[in-house]
Amino acid sequence: MTTRVLGRIRLSRATDESTSEARQLHEIERYVAAHGHELVGVAVDMDVSGSVSPFDAPAFGPWLAQPDSFDMIVSWKLDRLGRGLFDLNDLFRFCKTHGKTLACTADPVDLTSPIGLLLATLIAGIADMELENIRTRTQSSQVELRRRGRWHGGTVPIGYQAVQRDGGWYLEVDEPKAAVVRDCVDRAIRGESILSIAEQLNDSGMSAPRGGRWTPQTLTRMFRSRWVLGQAEHSGKVVIDETTGMPLQRADGLITLSRWQELQAVLDDRNRPKVNRHETGILLGVGVCGECGSPLYHHVMTKAATDKRAAQVYRYWRCSGKSKHRNGCDLRNVRAESLESLVEREFLAQIGSVERTVRVYVPASGPGEQLAEVESAIATVRKEKDLGLYDGDDDGYFTRLRTLIDRRTDLAALPSLPARYERRGTGETYAAAWSRMSNDDRRLLLIEAGVSAHAFHDRKEVRIDIAAAETAVPGYTYDPTSPAATPGAESRTEWQRVEPVSAVEPL
Repeated sequence: MTTRVLGRIRLSRATDESTSEARQLHEIERYVAAHGHELVGVAVDMDVSGSVSPFDAPAFGPWLAQPDSFDMIVSWKLDRLGRGLFDLNDLFRFCKTHGKTLACTADPVDLTSPIGLLLATLIAGIADMELENIRTRTQSSQVELRRRGRWHGGTVPIGYQAVQRDGGWYLEVDEPKAAVVRDCVDRAIRGESILSIAEQLNDSGMSAPRGGRWTPQTLTRMFRSRWVLGQAEHSGKVVIDETTGMPLQRADGLITLSRWQELQAVLDDRNRPKVNRHETGILLGVGVCGECGSPLYHHVMTKAATDKRAAQVYRYWRCSGKSKHRNGCDLRNVRAESLESLVEREFLAQIGSVERTVRVYVPASGPGEQLAEVESAIATVRKEKDLGLYDGDDDGYFTRLRTLIDRRTDLAALPSLPARYERRGTGETYAAAWSRMSNDDRRLLLIEAGVSAHAFHDRKEVRIDIAAAETAVPGYTYDPTSPAATPGAESRTEWQRVEPVSAVEPL
């Protein structure tokens, strides 16, 4: 009976000419022909590290999951099957359990005898030691390259490209992709949701840094990373220049430090309204059931067309407590057009002629950010020394610490202002902005101004939080002559009198 052979080829790097795919395949085919076997398949894994388990390898793993499809495994050398001692022992156990044999054209491997199994285990142990040596050399090399500001390989951060110059690899700004990153940052700062930005990136066909689709988590990691500032990171931490104690600058930043600080402030602001890509109703987050206090949600009903009548669409605002939680509320559906027109009329009557303002993040002026980074660096140096993690001599430690302290002293002497939020005019009135905005943008205006719409059995009310309105619209005062404020009317406006707040909101 002819023995069915599965060939195994693996390369950590496709540029390794000494163990190329063609050479490994030639050795396997020559072995099969010399022994009169049949080659039923070849599992080729390119750019796959020897640290990957044979059972997890993209090409080899599926073959091992179907042991009835072959009788023997043949590779050029044992380390082409894997370099981990435990992984190779698992493969040896697999062969023994399923009655398979294993051969290497360049190594004396024979699993059919105890001596052969012992020899194979010794070779596997040597391969495992070499794997550890490779890891150590790689880590040392990467540390040195990071210290010099060079690129050590891996996934290139979005917005950059790896270029070769001066005998090494460096990162440079890839302007087309950098423009996309800046656009995403601008949209996030404007208040768009991370999900909507990720969906639009996917719609554009642009892949995530490691390929595949963008997710909110992937986009948030990019926004949080200091890579967009051109600063090196390792294991999620910024790399520090040993001489100055400051973050190591590896390339030009895609955005400025002040813009990055503004982005972090927006991401940290959990109370900011979110913009949805899809129309969800202008009163989402604004409408409230006056009977039970539950939020209102938008409901659309469509009646199909008949021979005598065209299709008809009906929109309502419903009590979510009644529909979803069965809390006993008996509020009837509220016609969407009626409630929305009341809110629009009252909002524009009170605020429409006022210049629209926007909440703007103003970064700290002066050395505030640099001073904070120096303080952090000083704390890190001292902690490393206290924990025995600093491997230099005392002179090196005190020199580094003195450099940072002198830098802190110089920065502290400079004038500075803390980071803060301010309201700034846009040059257009709220009425003009309202006329050109989508429902989602209008909804943000209402939420920002503290507007809420309450639906009762017998009336509809628009309530405006004066503190929020005064913050969003500096100099705003309530106009009591508004028609919606007439006592006894079916619809009216109530004002929640609370302490006003300053138009400038410090962090």
